[in-house]
Amino acid sequence: EGYFGRLGFTAIWISPAVLQVPATPVADGPNQGRMFAGYHGYWAENFVQTDPHFGTLKELKKLVKMAHARGLKIIQDVVVNHAGYNAALVTQNPDWFNDEADCAAATNRDQDCPLAGLPDFDQTNPEVVAFLNNFVDYWVNEIGIDGIRMDTVKHVEDGYWRQFFAAGGPGDPSKVWTVGEIFSGDVGFLAYYLDDLDLPSVFDFPLYYRIRDHLSSPGGNLDDVAVIFDQDGLYSDPSRLTTFVDNHDVPRFMSEAVNRGVPVANARERLDMALSLIYTVRGTPSVYYGTEIAMQGKGDPYGYPLGESNREDMEFSQVARLPLTGR
Repeated sequence: EGYFGRLGFTAIWISPAVLQVPATPVADGPNQGRMFAGYHGYWAENFVQTDPHFGTLKELKKLVKMAHARGLKIIQDVVVNHAGYNAALVTQNPDWFNDEADCAAATNRDQDCPLAGLPDFDQTNPEVVAFLNNFVDYWVNEIGIDGIRMDTVKHVEDGYWRQFFAAGGPGDPSKVWTVGEIFSGDVGFLAYYLDDLDLPSVFDFPLYYRIRDHLSSPGGNLDDVAVIFDQDGLYSDPSRLTTFVDNHDVPRFMSEAVNRGVPVANARERLDMALSLIYTVRGTPSVYYGTEIAMQGKGDPYGYPLGESNREDMEFSQVARLPLTGR
């Protein structure tokens, strides 16, 4: 229907499409005892099989083909840091994963310890490197995706990224673009990944944190936002950054503002201002679905009742009447 083109978007970032492990019961919080599944795509069971709740391999190929016909690129979310809880790979190849002893001896716990208890790949193992490289090559070559959103980048061994982005590697920038998630507000830390490990792009979390704390708040200080741009000299090319105002891992901008006491109408104005900022500064803007219609969401569905989380269904019925999309 031309929705994405009308808003000026040129690419669509989709969830990891790989087969997920079975659902697991929620341990605590408002959803305690209920089953929680890897609907989000980050708990992989099989890395080269599509999850049926997304659709078939044929349908995914059709999505890419239809997007290309409309001048849109497809960016697929990819995870090389971990497998899903109790994935068969852990039993089949236990030496592929960092165990408790590896974690205890780690000098970098981000890289050698499990994230949220998920089985942590050991990327110093050549067999693991080959496995991860091969499945990434599969999605790039078989599906024809244009880009990768790489999950949990800072939790993966540096050496893995050096070979991944090298000429001929699965992430060779000449064949596929990658934007990495590095959950850190440290500009120098992000610059290391861009300039020393050669990631084509990383999400600008330092700018996100300043937008969250100052543009959504009645007590915000734009000078503290400008501090981020003062540090652009730490990057060899800050235009390679990917900017955003919220995403699936954090509360939505609207909820941040409302939680700080901003009335909903004024919060929408602040959201408009925040989006205008990322549309006009250096870098490539990324907009989380629903942000364009000012959806609210307090955080991960695991910890919030249905209807209050930041991963609810897109409310397309709201598109026509809201000012962010209606003009």
